[in-house]
Amino acid sequence: MSKTCSICEKRKSKRICPALGGKGICPECCVSRRDASCADCEHYIAGVRAMIDRFRTSGKHPFNINTTHKDTIHDILEELAFTNDLDAAEEALESYADDNSPFYLYARGVIGSMYYQDDEEVIEDLLDAIWHYPFFFYAWYNLSSALLELGYLAFAYDALQIVVNLTPPNYDLHIKAKDRLLELAEMYDESGALFPLKEVIIRNQAATYYEKITPKEPQRATDAFIKMLEEEPDKARYRAALGLCYAYLGRRDDAIRELRAALEVFPDNENTKANLEAVEKSQNNEEITGLTPITDYDYRSELINRYSDKPEHAEAIRMLFKLYCPAPPTDK
Repeated sequence: MSKTCSICEKRKSKRICPALGGKGICPECCVSRRDASCADCEHYIAGVRAMIDRFRTSGKHPFNINTTHKDTIHDILEELAFTNDLDAAEEALESYADDNSPFYLYARGVIGSMYYQDDEEVIEDLLDAIWHYPFFFYAWYNLSSALLELGYLAFAYDALQIVVNLTPPNYDLHIKAKDRLLELAEMYDESGALFPLKEVIIRNQAATYYEKITPKEPQRATDAFIKMLEEEPDKARYRAALGLCYAYLGRRDDAIRELRAALEVFPDNENTKANLEAVEKSQNNEEITGLTPITDYDYRSELINRYSDKPEHAEAIRMLFKLYCPAPPTDK
């Protein structure tokens, strides 16, 4: 490593910069150049943690957000809490309609959850609010409520983890989020599940990841699903995924065995049935075509890549998931 910073060529080089191909960089240039290209560099991660800590203690954040009518919208929700008059709240809110305002989107989601009970629509409003303001912990908390109504346990768990880490310990919403996490974990333990809730979420994240890479890296995915099945031999999801892996590898008989085993548990799974049909139509020693990749809902990627107009917001959301939510184990 050169003794002089490769950027400013003045100050002493004290760090290795992966984004610069391992060249040396001074702390000042490191801070000024940080962006998504830094990926998971330890100094970048430390900087993100410091930014979140600063927000938690001072409320300061780096996002340029639309705060027009913020206080008025807050007053509408306060009035709703006292009167429970949803019609009046909805009518008042629509006077300040602005799909670029996280506060309007959040309020619409809150009213929608109380009034229409359309959780899918509520979730869309709250996701948009979070996209415009990634540290909007009220939106994250209400998102967890809507997700739980629809049974999206893993996503709700992540949202609550983010609330806990965006709020100070004595904050009311911090306490509520921690209590809800504890309740979810206890309910899961009492259900007789093989693993604690956090471990289940980690395993589901791993399965989603390996399902996604199966068409391009079938052997790597095969090894992962074989290992998962050693611990959960009756898991139909893993059987179906392993069958698809074998199909991409051209292992016809193995693919048929695993896909049939998966269908014995879930006979109505259309993807598994289609893949079994494609494999059975194929001939030995030929490439199996017509396979249907598994596309389980990857909510983290969906939110991170929701829109393309604010890459700094996408990166902030990615880092919230990375820093505070259960991550799948890696085989590399």
